[in-house]
Amino acid sequence: MQNDSFSFRLTAVIAILVLFGAVSQAATERVIHNFDGSDGNAPWSTLISDAAGNFYGTADWGGVYSKGTAFELMPRAGGGWTEKVLHNFGLYPTDATFPMPDHLTFDAAGNLYGTSYGGGTLGYGAVFELMPNGSGGWTEKVIHDFPFNTGVTSAVTFDNAGNLYGSIPGGILFKLTPNESGTWTYETVHTFVGDVGSLMRDPAGNLYGVAGGGGSYGHGIVFELIPNGSGGLTVKTLHNFGCGNDGGYPTGSLTLDAAGNLYGATCLCGRYGMGTVFEATPDGYGGWTEKVLHNFDWFGAGGLGPNGGLLIDAAGNMYGTTSGGGVYSHGVLYKLTRGQNGTWSETVVHLFGLYDTDGITPRASLTFDSQGNLYGTTVWGGDHSCGQGSACGTVFEVIP
Repeated sequence: MQNDSFSFRLTAVIAILVLFGAVSQAATERVIHNFDGSDGNAPWSTLISDAAGNFYGTADWGGVYSKGTAFELMPRAGGGWTEKVLHNFGLYPTDATFPMPDHLTFDAAGNLYGTSYGGGTLGYGAVFELMPNGSGGWTEKVIHDFPFNTGVTSAVTFDNAGNLYGSIPGGILFKLTPNESGTWTYETVHTFVGDVGSLMRDPAGNLYGVAGGGGSYGHGIVFELIPNGSGGLTVKTLHNFGCGNDGGYPTGSLTLDAAGNLYGATCLCGRYGMGTVFEATPDGYGGWTEKVLHNFDWFGAGGLGPNGGLLIDAAGNMYGTTSGGGVYSHGVLYKLTRGQNGTWSETVVHLFGLYDTDGITPRASLTFDSQGNLYGTTVWGGDHSCGQGSACGTVFEVIP
């Protein structure tokens, strides 16, 4: 009887996925690290990698001072991974605390930069730098304190001149310019409506991003920041979201392909009102054309709450995550494949939440390794080694 019940549930799950075009392909997911609280809790960040294949990220909470950590994951020669905590936030009274759920950023010298929504001199958030100290450790320093209760809403991004750009609530885009003395000068670049996601840079030095509100219809925009030759930036709106079939309220960051097209996600609107994946393409006349590639449906079988920051493989397929939806309501890892007629189809590669131990609620973008395997983080789930009911989160690998 028990086997009959399991077979019925499995058949029902497959039927739902087939009905909504989200049939899971053969893919292997495994947890490569479980956070136990002492090394971090609730990792929201997108992983970044160095030339040696090591991954770097942050955990929002946990660590020695319960205010978050920066960590590194290093592949072992015989298989498996070794985790190392690079910094426990809250080490000193004016240290950054609670790193932003986004990603770290490398400079050309191998230093890491990030943002926090707590800490600094007044406790209102900071931009920090992590520097290898030559003896296997890392030294952290705050390079900018926010002087009022703002927090930070994005990671920081370098332009071609070595300046850093980021955003704070209210759509305020800021720039940090390095000085010869080692300090940084802060200035406000532009104020958008709605929070701004992390920026993406093209080879020519132009920056692209989304704002979650404003524009001609009040539902968000895709924008470009173009260096004007005198140290400033010209702001150009590429698309105004109307919250109709084109989607609305874009989230996360954009992805650029080799042809110069932009890809991103909206958290609402679209055909079913539950968000979209979209493409913005230069039209050859100075304008841009937006096209919806995928609509998330209200049943949520293919995921709900897309996180933006799509990943494109060598064949042109795109991968992303959602923080909710899927058969187990804890998010999915999905794949979008272009058809011969220009349409796109979604495949659910992995359903999170069948077991808590595989991780639940991914809220960050994915990262490739050199073999094309996918890596990411989940905010909760894992082996419960931290003693917390929902577990403290994971780093996972998916082998397509």
